[in-house]
Amino acid sequence: MQQTPFRIATIQDDSEDNRLLARIFARDEFDVSSFETPRELIQYMRIQPVPHCVITDLTIKKSSGVELIEKIRHNTRWKDVPILVLAKSVSKQELIELNRLKINSYIVKPYQPPRLFSDVLKLLGLEVVTEKKAVKRKVLKH
Repeated sequence: MQQTPFRIATIQDDSEDNRLLARIFARDEFDVSSFETPRELIQYMRIQPVPHCVITDLTIKKSSGVELIEKIRHNTRWKDVPILVLAKSVSKQELIELNRLKINSYIVKPYQPPRLFSDVLKLLGLEVVTEKKAVKRKVLKH
């Protein structure tokens, strides 16, 4: 019996960054949906099953990553979704806000894809088993 893939939603300031994230997670265990604006992501989250993880930049079109995270955290259906922030830099004020909003992980760009992959696996409660078999499932809350 095939298991349902883990749903990852990405939103980055550059569409090439979204494509790179999709390539990093291009495995059977993952279903990556990429968005260009917070509005697109929020609309998706309203009608689709809740993603298992959201990867966002702090600088995104028509909004900020902090505002997006705030919307996610204030929605009772989405508030527990693990959030990983990828950003070129973070100000002291943004760091305070991110801690207040309880993001799960933060990685500075440029990043190493294996580290990003490993961090997302940890957020999902997964572990690398072998190079051929990417992940071993553990019990998930979602």
